[in-house]
Amino acid sequence: MSRLRTPEGQALPGPLSTLRVQGPEQFGPDPAGGLTAHPELLRAALSALEARLDGMMDRAETDETLSVFGQETLIRSVLLGQALAAGLPAYAARPDPLRLERLNDVAVTLALINPDEGRLAVRLGAVNAAAGCGWLQGVPLLPAEDHAMIALLLQEPPGAHGAGAGEAVSETEAAGEGPQEDPSQQAAEGPDVPEPEAPGPDASPEVPESGDAVLASPQTGAVGTSERMQERLAWAGYRPPARPNDPLMPLRAALTPPATLEPARHGLGQELHRLMLTPHEGQRNAALLLLHVCGRDRLENAPLILALDSALTLLRSLHADRPSPDTAQLLDLHALLHADLGSPDLPGAQRERRQPSAGAAQHTQAARRVLRALRFMRLRPPTPDEQEHLGSLWDALNDLDRDLAAGLTPEQDPELRARLLLLSLQGLTSTARAPGMRLPPMVQLSAQISGVDPLWAWEATQPDRFTFVPLHAHLSRVAVTLQLQTLRGTPFWGAWGAAVGRLTTLAAGHLLSSVRRAGLRLPEQGFLEGYLQQFGPLRALPLEAAALNDFHGTLLALLPAAQAQVEADEAAADTDPAPALPAAETATPVPAAAATPQVVPADLPDQPAALPAHVQAVREALRGQRVVLLGGVPSAPHHAALVAAFALRELDWIGSDEYAHGTHAHAHVTADTAVVILAIRWMGHAHNALRDVARARSVPYVMHPGGLSPSSVAWQIGQQVSQQLGQQPGRSHPTGG
Repeated sequence: MSRLRTPEGQALPGPLSTLRVQGPEQFGPDPAGGLTAHPELLRAALSALEARLDGMMDRAETDETLSVFGQETLIRSVLLGQALAAGLPAYAARPDPLRLERLNDVAVTLALINPDEGRLAVRLGAVNAAAGCGWLQGVPLLPAEDHAMIALLLQEPPGAHGAGAGEAVSETEAAGEGPQEDPSQQAAEGPDVPEPEAPGPDASPEVPESGDAVLASPQTGAVGTSERMQERLAWAGYRPPARPNDPLMPLRAALTPPATLEPARHGLGQELHRLMLTPHEGQRNAALLLLHVCGRDRLENAPLILALDSALTLLRSLHADRPSPDTAQLLDLHALLHADLGSPDLPGAQRERRQPSAGAAQHTQAARRVLRALRFMRLRPPTPDEQEHLGSLWDALNDLDRDLAAGLTPEQDPELRARLLLLSLQGLTSTARAPGMRLPPMVQLSAQISGVDPLWAWEATQPDRFTFVPLHAHLSRVAVTLQLQTLRGTPFWGAWGAAVGRLTTLAAGHLLSSVRRAGLRLPEQGFLEGYLQQFGPLRALPLEAAALNDFHGTLLALLPAAQAQVEADEAAADTDPAPALPAAETATPVPAAAATPQVVPADLPDQPAALPAHVQAVREALRGQRVVLLGGVPSAPHHAALVAAFALRELDWIGSDEYAHGTHAHAHVTADTAVVILAIRWMGHAHNALRDVARARSVPYVMHPGGLSPSSVAWQIGQQVSQQLGQQPGRSHPTGG
């Protein structure tokens, strides 16, 4: 079992640092029309939701085991859940497409931060279909958008107060705040539109009062809130902005991605920026979508296939509706970028061409929502699943460093090799990838260490494109059961060992058969199959839904006992004498002006022949050259050991404390630098600037997650940048540049 860790490798406190597996909730579909078309269903759903909200409030106030993040999550869940409890009856009383759009966004945000509350987001699908908005999918909100979205959700819909036939009244006008510009024109004006001032700290919630009524007025659709609803909103810190910016209509500047740094695409990017300034929202949205593809070298985890698909669907509808030179040019630029990515399949555009389902206005709205989703992906914090994967990866990297210090490589430790391979594939398949797009640093590192091509089956294994279930879910089941295998020989194994063995073979067979059914083959599948077969015969077909539910039920039943065993082992380990800290953290710092030290530690072999083979290979590649090392606390013995092991001319070791930012990166990465080593365990994200400078100057760089012994550093150099240094790697792997 693994404990979650920070990006710097530090363990997080429980209980949020422990593994959590949630079984699927069983429920049947709603009748035609959905939840809001059946008052009895709606009342039952709202009653259950309000009970859960009260439970969240009680837990946030009384559960002393909750972390600060856990309390914040519960408070935000109450805020969003109460907004749904108020907005759903208002929509039922007076259906309004704009309010439905807001409800979808609030519901999917609640499901994202609190998966136990995901059912309402699913049930809104039937409401969307009944409203003719079956295409509508929720876009998560950023925390800064919560109060504005809730304020607009609680307002009356346009036309609620005596607007005549054909007379449109905006939501802001309905609230008595005066006329508002057309939203599309507001978005077109970009950064010239001033941001409203935030409410002062003394502002108080202004929620419409309507006695104890829960459902909205059937005449106007105005949201009625009971006293208890107002209390929940106030408890969650709800403060309605004086003049909220509509999250559904963000400014153009907020949707614009960073410009590309690739010289070959500079001209294309400039042309797209020109087209982005058009007053026509459809063309503007298409240009913004294509800018994400053009600037992918500065993006991570961006679903570029979705961007291309949405842009092509929109441009074709615009061209069919009203051809123009700008639309034709955007279609040509789309073709160039599509080919630049290898012409991946665009299923939405193909489906729309065979059977058109909507006009240009709806495709323009859908493209705007895709742009908001892309913005959310750029700005969102890591998800719990990503944090959990990161914790497992750090545990594996710690074990790798332990093996390397003992003179072992992953080829000599099949268990560690399999873990690293599975974790690497899990990270890659849970990340949106594309040729020329950056990977998150730890995903890139795990791919380099395990020797997996970062673009392996990138199109077929996008997070939402592998058959019906993402591939990373299949990989996660195997990874979890292999973690449980590490508890052999403990009291837990005596009680649950047989069940763990059965779960391991089921998960492994399900993974391999699912990959085979998709027409793929995992990297190093031969090794992986041989390793997994030691646990028992592997099934030839994927598990059916009922068998998967049984699998999850058994796993949920044994996880508490496994976690208790892990905590008992950790407590026992804490009573043992603490091991000495690495020399990089405890030894006397090297003076800033010191030259290469002459003192060589006694444990370093005098003759190169006594060095391990992977250290000798790096020594030959770096002999007489200059190396930059970023991270840790420089120490004379470690400095001397690295210089002597690799026969370096100079080692420029920059400590973490003296490099809290990247403003001096250019001064360290000079023309004669052979390789840059980034000790990411001690640096967090501060290494990004030096990494970017090294990449821009074509200097190989290594992201080193372990200790700074010559053996550990040499293995990472050989694994990540051997090809750039002219070495022959032991097995194929991507380079670090």
